[in-house]
Parts: sequence; C-alpha cells; structure tokens
Amino acid sequence: MSNLPKIGHSLVFLGPSGVGKSTLLRSALRLEGSGAVLMAPGADEQASYTEFLKEPGFYFGTFDDPEFLPIAGLRKVEGLKLAILTLNAIYQAQKKTLEETGKLKYGVLGLDTISGLSNLAVNVMLHSMRLETAPAAQGKDGAEYYTGIKNAMEQVMRPVRAIRGLGTHVIILSHVSPVEKAPETATGEQTISGSHWPLIPGAFKYALPQFADVTMHGGIDPTVTTDGLRHYMQWMPDPKRPTKSRLGKLGSEAKLPNDWAIIKPLMESAQPH
Repeated sequence: MSNLPKIGHSLVFLGPSGVGKSTLLRSALRLEGSGAVLMAPGADEQASYTEFLKEPGFYFGTFDDPEFLPIAGLRKVEGLKLAILTLNAIYQAQKKTLEETGKLKYGVLGLDTISGLSNLAVNVMLHSMRLETAPAAQGKDGAEYYTGIKNAMEQVMRPVRAIRGLGTHVIILSHVSPVEKAPETATGEQTISGSHWPLIPGAFKYALPQFADVTMHGGIDPTVTTDGLRHYMQWMPDPKRPTKSRLGKLGSEAKLPNDWAIIKPLMESAQPH
C-alpha cells in the first residue's frame, strides 16, 4: 500500500453557462493526458470535448432519461443508475490498472455537470413516488422527496470518493441557483439576494462543497483581455459566493485563470491559513 499515490485533488467549480466550467475540465484532461468524464444531461455537453473523443486514454459517458416523459405516459428512469454503475466500473478499472502497472488509467475524473446528474435523481423520485411535479418542501411528501434526492446523490459520491482515494484528480462542475431580485422599494432601490449554491434541489447542495478541497465560482471579466473576455475562478471568500480552500491560500490573487496548469500547482503548494 505504501506505493500507492497520494490522494487526488478535488475541486468543485460553480457558475452559470458560459463562464468556462468545461474549459477548466478540458485543460485538466490535456495536462493529465487521460481522463473519464460523465456528462449529464445526455449529450448536451459532448461538443465541449470533441478534441478528445477519439483519443486513447479518455472515456466520455452521456447519461439521461429520454423515456421519462410523464406528460406522455412514459416513466422509464435509468440515467442515474447507469451513471452510478459507470462510476463503479471506473473505480474497478482504476484499481486494477494501478495494481498491475503502478499507474492510473485515468488521471482525472470529471462530472459535467453534477447539477445535471441531480436532475436524474429528481426523475428517480418523481417516478418512485408517482408524482408529476415536485411536492411542497413542507409535509410528508416533501420530506420523502428531498431526502430521496439527497440519498441518491450520496450514492453518486461514494464511488467518486473511492476513485479520488486512488490518486485521481476529481473536478465537479455545477450550475448555480439563480440570483433573486427583490421588489423595488418606495425609493426605487432594489436588493439582490441569492447564495449561488449548486443548482441541486434539497439539502445535497450544501453537502457538495464539503466534498472538495477547493470550491470556486466562475465568472467573466470583460476588462482584462483584448478579446473582451477573461474567464476566471474566484477562490477567496465572498459574501455572495461562498468559496473555500481546505488546503490553504492559493496565492494572493482573489481571481485566477481557469486553467488546470495554473490551479493544480497552486493547490499543491498552498500554504495553510
């Protein structure tokens, strides 16, 4: 066991569409030279990884519930189960390759997106409870529904933790809950609320960041580059965008380029707070 590599880094990267979440994961795939990516919903994210699809050393799986259409009388759910089975297969392949060669089959595991996988957990609960829409959070049905989603997502995370424990770097991407605008006051002022948590129903949204060494939010700064766009990863605490680094400081800049070649060394050399 002493020859096993150190536990892999784990990163949760949050942000709306267009802030470079998949860009970060692509940079990790290039740097590590191998990787497995689970994409949900379906093939929506596949175009982001075209350059890797036919390259050896990479796996890309798409997961969805195309036959879960309650309005049309179709209620087949299979996407989340297949995703969990795939994660377990990746773990077994990682473990076998590591034992036989001393190297990992996949250098990085990516989930693009965990919020998409949570939608499959929603389908599971709607199916099992014979519901058409989510129940109110208060009440018996609400408690069963949201607890079921949390339990289903924890089943996703068990093999993810095991894969990371073999030395694989894990990058989890998630969309975020929308920011809500409060009604204008009598003076015309308007306040903005919203914590920018992962776009996942129920309590699992609060548990997800606990999994990671580092939790960051993505954004776009239009003032930095000549092309008018600069994607960044914000890691220092922000009142509206909760972040963390269990490893310690990732340098002096609050915002970093969303490039694994920059982020990984900072994680490795982080200084405790």
